[in-house]
Amino acid sequence: MKLLTHTQMEYMRVADLFHWAEAMDFTAWFTGEWKRWKRTEYNLPRMVDKGAMVQKKYGKKLVYSVPKKRGGYSGHIHHGTVCTNALLRFKTSKEGNFLPERLFRQIGFGAVPEWAVIFNQIIILFEFSTADNFRRRAIMKKKIDQYRASLPSIESYFEAKGLVLFVIDTPPQMLNPFIQENRIGIEEFHFTDLASFLDVGYGNQLTAPIYLWGGDGKKHPLTDDA
Repeated sequence: MKLLTHTQMEYMRVADLFHWAEAMDFTAWFTGEWKRWKRTEYNLPRMVDKGAMVQKKYGKKLVYSVPKKRGGYSGHIHHGTVCTNALLRFKTSKEGNFLPERLFRQIGFGAVPEWAVIFNQIIILFEFSTADNFRRRAIMKKKIDQYRASLPSIESYFEAKGLVLFVIDTPPQMLNPFIQENRIGIEEFHFTDLASFLDVGYGNQLTAPIYLWGGDGKKHPLTDDA
């Protein structure tokens, strides 16, 4: 891989957090706005030419990712763009310390979120489940069991209280039966459906009362401290 400029190294650090992302997603990270920006439009193609990034056509748009990090088929790209969009929604809600999926694999935790963010002394571990994955109950149960087993170690390592957030592509009425089925009754697990999550305006992801907690079956915000 050819040497990157200082600016391109900044883009690589963001790409490490993102899964698949459009050019405007990178601009939104740096500026808070989804717009065309010469800085992004100049650097991303050159990073592809240098082998630092890969580019795929997804629908009518181009998306970018780190090489060998993400699968390139359409289902995986859809999953990746949702994860990136969710990350940016949290970033516009409150500045925090965002952590990539890669870090959790390197440390060796059993549970590996799509990404995580530390706000004050809370670490939010983000999981997105597609409709297909949600139908595969064995996969979902395994993920939940992995978080149950890993959460104490994650909290100890980052010195922060853990909160696991599942955003699931399913009708909202399917969530409570799933929570009861898996006996999820501890406050560290929160669930919401994808449509409700995306309906919330940017900047309000922490305080919108759209999250189900298994303890009482009612909808709550993730935190009142935004």
